[in-house]
Amino acid sequence: MFKRIAKPASGGVLLVATSAAKAQNFTFKYYQDPSPNAYTTKGTDLSPAGELVGWYTNFANGVWGFTESGGAYTTISVPTSGSPDTIINAISTGNKLLGYGSTSGFVRDTTGNLTSIAVPASFKATSLSNPLSINSSGTIVGTFSVAPGAQRGFIHENGTYTAYQVPGSFSTVVHDISDSGVLVGSYQTSNGGSSTGFMLSNGTLTKIAFPGANGTVATSINLAGHVVGYFYNKSQVLLPFYYDGTTYTQISTPGEYACVVQHIKNSGSIVGDCTDSSTFVTEAFVGTPKS
Repeated sequence: MFKRIAKPASGGVLLVATSAAKAQNFTFKYYQDPSPNAYTTKGTDLSPAGELVGWYTNFANGVWGFTESGGAYTTISVPTSGSPDTIINAISTGNKLLGYGSTSGFVRDTTGNLTSIAVPASFKATSLSNPLSINSSGTIVGTFSVAPGAQRGFIHENGTYTAYQVPGSFSTVVHDISDSGVLVGSYQTSNGGSSTGFMLSNGTLTKIAFPGANGTVATSINLAGHVVGYFYNKSQVLLPFYYDGTTYTQISTPGEYACVVQHIKNSGSIVGDCTDSSTFVTEAFVGTPKS
């Protein structure tokens, strides 16, 4: 229940997670959507059965969601067939798809039925609600805008929406919620300022900041408490990281120019995308940790 991750008081505990950085090794498999004119493929999540989801951009007419299983790709377009503005952000344990289209955030069940995800009018949102993740209990987290450059996180649980803002922040995004109810995300203290990651567990807010980075975004956390995301190096290139609760490690991605990780699964596998350092083509990936 959400009471496990209740918002801390403004003067609550703020811990800082710091340690040395090193390389973290995975075996990668890369994916490129075969649809005509697809040129950028973004991986966002992986089902327990190994179904990859994400989205791709199309030279002709926009952004399309996709699923991939066993080498077979399926294009996802909502709210109607042929809609070019669909992003799939996550897949639930029951294979429901989470994302947003041209008119709203949504949950799409296995028969294609859509349930709208939209924060209440009292939240004074200035954008569509963007649901980013869903845990095994069905709790959804995401973000919405309240002013130019300013976002708020939301938690949708048992039909109720709760807004979340890191105390003192200008902008907050909630990226993920673990099966035990721990939140991770990022915040900024000023408009256009650098991002800092955070973890919220049992009312305790912990800062997630990759050592020496110009900014850090924590995108996902698994049941073991392992956090992934990406950081900005001194050249503002996005690079992936892994945090096991003690040590930060840069995820090694040989031959790639820039990479982001969107989800870490309870198995330890990670999902995201990389841009090839030679071709500059962006492909989705699934990374399996080396023993």
